[in-house]
Amino acid sequence: MRPLQVNLNTSTTSELPWSNLCRSRRLPEIGWGYDGVLQFSPQRDYGSPDELRAFIDKAHGHGIMVLLDVVYNHFGPAGNALQEYVPTFFKKDATPWGPAPDFNRSEVRSFFIQNALYWLQTYRFDGLRIDAADHLAGSDEDVDFLIELALEVRQTIKGRNVHLVIEDARNAASPMTPAADGTVLIDAEWNDDWHHVIHVATTNEDGGVYGDFAIRPRDKLRRSLATGFVYQGEPRPSRDFASSGEPSGHLPPQRFVNFLHNHDQAGNRLRGERLRALIPPSLFMTLETILLLSPQTPLIFMGDDHGSANPFFFFSDHPDHDKEQEIKNRLKQAEIFQGNLPPDARQVVRDPNDPRTMQLSTLNWQEAENTDGRLARARMAALLSKRRHHIWPLLCSHFEKGVFLECSLQGLAIDWYFKTGRLQMRANLSADTCELPPVKGEIFHLHGSIDDMRYKGYGAQFAVEPALIRDCAVAIPLPG
Repeated sequence: MRPLQVNLNTSTTSELPWSNLCRSRRLPEIGWGYDGVLQFSPQRDYGSPDELRAFIDKAHGHGIMVLLDVVYNHFGPAGNALQEYVPTFFKKDATPWGPAPDFNRSEVRSFFIQNALYWLQTYRFDGLRIDAADHLAGSDEDVDFLIELALEVRQTIKGRNVHLVIEDARNAASPMTPAADGTVLIDAEWNDDWHHVIHVATTNEDGGVYGDFAIRPRDKLRRSLATGFVYQGEPRPSRDFASSGEPSGHLPPQRFVNFLHNHDQAGNRLRGERLRALIPPSLFMTLETILLLSPQTPLIFMGDDHGSANPFFFFSDHPDHDKEQEIKNRLKQAEIFQGNLPPDARQVVRDPNDPRTMQLSTLNWQEAENTDGRLARARMAALLSKRRHHIWPLLCSHFEKGVFLECSLQGLAIDWYFKTGRLQMRANLSADTCELPPVKGEIFHLHGSIDDMRYKGYGAQFAVEPALIRDCAVAIPLPG
């Protein structure tokens, strides 16, 4: 556990997959981990099982939880012995990433439920991030592996909190909605809608996955901040205008994991850029402030704590790989994630199996120790300290609603109402001056040049207004 993270005021580290994968070279750490084929075996390059336990114990000693990313919708494209002796374990049609387990079969569901319990019980991970959960339902409508898995975890593991987080393109709010007895099966969901719309609103890129957010992105951003998903049952262009998503405004904001980018969004770009490389520094700092002080759960991608400009690419170590096909796949993915590519794309794209691609993606820890890195870390630690002091107490009370206020096109004005108070955020995402609605109560953070309601360029402020004493009954004794 690096002292850099321990001193940052973060509460959790989320690990990419650890399942053993098939490699062609004897080089460490080649691959994101999404090509696993031995689901019950930790990747040997990272250390032994005992060393994994020691890592988690050390994190717990510092008050840091450890979550593990698990991939159940496919096995890696090479080294999958299970397919050789139990072919019926898999569907006839594979995914673009490898063979797909058949979740219509009870034995398949049991296999992965036991795998989830294995990581949680044997190594005491504090939770799982379930990749591509929308691909885990069987074709039979009565089969929903995600719900079956969550129920089994909740019933089996008692006496400690286990956090289940999903990536789900369906914008599924129902698994995060409490049952009649108060049970919540899924704790949180990665909010791709938030990422996509803030990317469009600040970079003007609107191709590929961003096309669904190209029209009135600021309005969509306001909706996401106030009520969770952008698409909550509305027609979605990329799905032939079929309805997409479920209403999510009733959910507490901490159910949504927001991020400015992650391994997917950076790693699938042609040049592996982080968002900070695409927009002005002052705008990025404003977005970072919004991310860390809004009530949603913030996810910080590795290196962002010290302002890393390091690119992050997709890298792998596929045996007997076809370099030309891999390059075509990378170009296709880049087009999906950023739209039309430049004319020199074929010359720029990196071979994911070239060890240099992984090396370029590895953090330069000297950046964290130079002057700029130290300043960036101090700023983030201060923001997270304010989050713990001002935001966390609100999140511990009952959430009532989130609303967005009418304001100028380039501005954001969001209020979140909790039983114990109201959190207010105002922000200007433009270099121009704009006026925004006033805030009430204690202003606990100002970023940028702000004079009352005038925001002179990029900036944001946050305030908390305590709730009035209400629902209070006083018993007055009757005379006699």
